[in-house]
Amino acid sequence: MRLIGLGIDVSYRRAYHLQINGKDERSHRSLNADVLLQHALTNNARVERELERWRHVRNNERRHETLGMAALLTR
Repeated sequence: MRLIGLGIDVSYRRAYHLQINGKDERSHRSLNADVLLQHALTNNARVERELERWRHVRNNERRHETLGMAALLTR
């Protein structure tokens, strides 16, 4: 599979089960609001830059409820 060749983990889940897919749906909503609706993505380089910025903030800087709303310290 092409995704696996790029180092992307593929997860297989039961379709149409919000209990399972809720996290993915929430991530897609955040991605849409934070990146796709905020920036003019006119070329692939710009898309990659904005997605990388969003991914870094989401994974390293945003506050997490499970951590008592503290930001992650890993960078």
